[in-house]
Amino acid sequence: MSALLRCALRTYDYRNALFMTSRHVTFYLPLRLASTALRTADPSARVGAHAESSTPGNSNAPTAGRQNAGAKLNHLRFMVRRLLKYKSADDAYGYFTRQLASQASGREFVFDAYERIILVFLRTGHFNHAEQIYEDMRSAGLYSSSRTRAIMHAVELVQSPDYDHTSSDALFERLTPTISLPSFTDEGMRALVDVLQHALHISPAICAELIEHYQDLHGDEKELSPELLDTLVRCHGESGSIDAALLHAAEAAEAAPYTSLLTLLSAAGRHSPATADTVLSYMAAAHVTPDLPFLNALLSAAVRAKDFGTAFAVYGAILKAPTIMPDAFTFSSLFKAAQGVAQGRAARTNPVPAPPNARSPRLLFSEMMLFHTLNTRGVRRRRSPAVRASTLGVALGLFMRSRDYVAALVALRAFRTLELKPHAKVFRTVAATLLAHVRLELIHGEEYDGVRWADRFLGADVMSRLSPGDIKHELIDELLRTGTIGGVPAEENVPERGGLGKWARRPREPDWPRVPRLAVILGKEPEPREAKWDIGPLERVLGRAVLATLEEYTYSDEEALELVVGDAERTLMPTMSRKSAVDLMEGRATVGELDDDAEVEEVEEEDEENEEVAKERIRQRRRIARRRKRMTGTETDTDDVCTDESPLKPL
Repeated sequence: MSALLRCALRTYDYRNALFMTSRHVTFYLPLRLASTALRTADPSARVGAHAESSTPGNSNAPTAGRQNAGAKLNHLRFMVRRLLKYKSADDAYGYFTRQLASQASGREFVFDAYERIILVFLRTGHFNHAEQIYEDMRSAGLYSSSRTRAIMHAVELVQSPDYDHTSSDALFERLTPTISLPSFTDEGMRALVDVLQHALHISPAICAELIEHYQDLHGDEKELSPELLDTLVRCHGESGSIDAALLHAAEAAEAAPYTSLLTLLSAAGRHSPATADTVLSYMAAAHVTPDLPFLNALLSAAVRAKDFGTAFAVYGAILKAPTIMPDAFTFSSLFKAAQGVAQGRAARTNPVPAPPNARSPRLLFSEMMLFHTLNTRGVRRRRSPAVRASTLGVALGLFMRSRDYVAALVALRAFRTLELKPHAKVFRTVAATLLAHVRLELIHGEEYDGVRWADRFLGADVMSRLSPGDIKHELIDELLRTGTIGGVPAEENVPERGGLGKWARRPREPDWPRVPRLAVILGKEPEPREAKWDIGPLERVLGRAVLATLEEYTYSDEEALELVVGDAERTLMPTMSRKSAVDLMEGRATVGELDDDAEVEEVEEEDEENEEVAKERIRQRRRIARRRKRMTGTETDTDDVCTDESPLKPL
């Protein structure tokens, strides 16, 4: 990590980020900003504003007709996009004209429909149909907006045979009368640049010049919107003008344009420590404090560049920031960094030593769960920005590749503990990695003395019949169904699998595990939407893998498994009471000062929450019953009537 980057991190009070360890971290209250936002967004103020805007005398009051028109427009645009993607432009055009002719809508709805659908055809490159709809709009007696006129002028000019793509003079001359109008907004400029760059393939440098020309036409005091400024920074970044992009990013006085620039450079493979130094120096000069998205972009760029020392230093900076808390994207990048460190250290030729501030995968997982506990204030089942199903999948893959099956089983069980739905990729991560480890031991069988892990996992008799060529992805289905390969265990009566992703079961077995089809696991078929997979087969297979790592034990298989996994779970998923979580969030305690009653209090809180959930369901059923009676005129719902003294009135 360069000296300038380290100095820039120190500038924002991110000192000692390079050699940060978890026991030295004091967890501040990043949610103070969130609580301030919640206090600012007063429900009573929102209700009052809505009531004021809904008065009959207010002409801007939202009406059911306008909302219905907006829903129709959104559905119309969705269907046109779908037809353009899966069928043809002729089908999309025919559908649009039929829908417009069949609906008895007002002039405003027809105008908005033409404007939106023209833009859809332009962005997808169907210029002839867009011109036809543009002519239909004029034939209907509607005058298009300045945005649509500017885009159509650009399309007509660029598609002409004699247009010079290397010069911007003709384009500027054609568009200046339209983009200089007061009615031409920043949103219209963004749409124009989008069509020019992605549909007409105009260079990013010319697009950046056009945005600057638009700003000059509207006066020196013209301030671009954050979205258009972000587009300008991105165009300069794509054209290679990093200094110009940074100069324009300084106009925003926020970190979002710098984040877009870092993300763009990282995706294009042009990120380097010198680039990060330059961006941070510009931010320091503009007095812009890095936020979490910027630090995440910096961390991700460092991981892409395999600069793992800088990646963990950025994580240390996040931990030291009093108003920033890492999220799921942060930990996904960190797990990838840990994987890169492990691969570099295990390389047979030219191994790369781990950076001194690197964190182990287990430590990262425990810190992720700690931040999840802090976000949820001790209630694990609640959602939090620190953990997502995809993040657990990345951590699970890291544990599997490092042969840490105990930690992998803890990560797998976290899906159920946190009530997150695993993706089909999780099944491939576990099953395919186990089969790969079996294949490696078959290849290097002569290097092992005594009983191998695969011998205990599958059985010595099965391993004696297998060769490396027998291990294929088709065995994933058998491994998940039976827990082994090469035969069905005698103590289990496993039925044959059905064709819909479920194993065949009798109606009296409603809890039979549901797993994805083999084609879905291998990625040959798309995963069904809203699919809910059962991780029971994965737990059984991983349990066998964990037991195979134990050479000798005097307990039963279940007792030995729970002893090993339970000890790891207490380390990887630390329990914390609500009081301790609140104390940590508000800075009244540190990690080493947690109380010893966390597990007892967690059990009590779970029972209390389950009771509250049951009561809420009963109340909900009663409200539904009362509403049904009220619709028939037999009873008046009094629950929705709040007196002046009621605490529910502001809500």
